[in-house]
Amino acid sequence: MSNEITIILADDHPIVRKGLREVIEEDRRLRVVAEANNGREAVEAIEKFSPQVTILDIDMPVMNGFETAREIKRRKLKTEIIFLTMHRDEDLFNRHYWK
Repeated sequence: MSNEITIILADDHPIVRKGLREVIEEDRRLRVVAEANNGREAVEAIEKFSPQVTILDIDMPVMNGFETAREIKRRKLKTEIIFLTMHRDEDLFNRHYWK
């Protein structure tokens, strides 16, 4: 059994994904297994790669991060979710994520 942690990055900005990947993979225990440009691609990648962790941007096209998280939960996909956002409003998270 590997101690490696597998990760999917979902953000609609390629430069953000590239920078995150570089920083994440500096730690040899972490491996980005896929990237997604939008929420729908993220769900498909999670189904295909079964990552331990998924990093979701809140503001993405097709399905935003909150919609994507709800779809992950609905499909009972086993991945921990980390939200990536520049928003500072905690109420935004509470209003949308827990619907």
